[in-house]
Amino acid sequence: MIERTKYIPSIISLAGGLIASLASIVNKYSSLETMVVVLIALIVFYIAGSIIRYVVNKMLIIPEPEEETESEEDVNSEENEGEVGESEETEDTDETPTEEQV
Repeated sequence: MIERTKYIPSIISLAGGLIASLASIVNKYSSLETMVVVLIALIVFYIAGSIIRYVVNKMLIIPEPEEETESEEDVNSEENEGEVGESEETEDTDETPTEEQV
């Protein structure tokens, strides 16, 4: 489940950097000012994305169901052993199996 939220900080950071670079171009900043603004925006939005990923992982993702317990496995194995015994009985006899045995 965590794999789904792995890229949230990167996506938010890149979106923030795009907006910051477009705003810098529109306002006709110099190259040095544009680089500083974009760098600060990338860092701030990456931190914000990391916080959002943390919140999503803790609050919104439903935990995966647990595996079968030992008691359920014991019951399943006992049922399978019973079925094996029944099939051996039908093989030993020369009679044709009835619909119930099949």
